[in-house]
Amino acid sequence: MDGLGYTFAMKARRHGALLALLPSKLSDQRPKGAQLQEILEGFIETLEPGGRLPAERLLAERYGVARATVTQAIEELAGKGLVYRVHGSGTFVAEPKFRQPQTLTSFTEDMRARGMTPGSIVLTQELIPASRRAASRAWRRPTSAACRCTPCSRSAGGCG
Repeated sequence: MDGLGYTFAMKARRHGALLALLPSKLSDQRPKGAQLQEILEGFIETLEPGGRLPAERLLAERYGVARATVTQAIEELAGKGLVYRVHGSGTFVAEPKFRQPQTLTSFTEDMRARGMTPGSIVLTQELIPASRRAASRAWRRPTSAACRCTPCSRSAGGCG
């Protein structure tokens, strides 16, 4: 075999191995495009960043769908930042991006989830006479002192 034939044979074997990891068919109960997208999302999780997805033509043949259906599913994945396309080369797994959690969390929880040490730094702090309004809200006399702090600086590397 010449070098070109050998390369083609290697690619065909590799694509066959990739396709063997995917389910063999789609259900008739749900939209095929949505199923294909879910299958590919699961497949992407098994690959390293930069890993190549099977060609659109092969996916269309395997699942008996129009190539446009495959293209649309891959475009949805690209829109989510899971894959990127290189014209003439294929579709590849993208580097993972930070995903915003579905629930609201505090700055401290966010930083700890990222493996960072949260902290805050008080820039200035001083005692001043309380305004009448502040004193009445705090149930204090108007001559009471109040503590004024300038906005704190939040840090992800801890204080210091």
